[in-house]
Amino acid sequence: MHDDQDELRRRIERIEQTATDLAMMLRENTLMIARLNDTLAEFKAEIIKVHAIEKDLSNLAFGFSALKWLATAIGGSAVVLIMAYLFKGQAI
Repeated sequence: MHDDQDELRRRIERIEQTATDLAMMLRENTLMIARLNDTLAEFKAEIIKVHAIEKDLSNLAFGFSALKWLATAIGGSAVVLIMAYLFKGQAI
């Protein structure tokens, strides 16, 4: 009977140790999830910033293409005017 009590006590201690280990793992997992949540929030904020930068770059690219078109039109007009001035008295 003494052996049965020792066996029972040993099993109870093992169960208590397992419960303690599980509680510690649960706390660690909770902390990890909280850190992941914070990281995801930071990542979301960065994605929003990147989206704003992409929008600004898109607008800037449109502005540059408009400026390029305007410069080409002005340059082309200047070339035509210079040629007209140089060859105004001559027939082709």
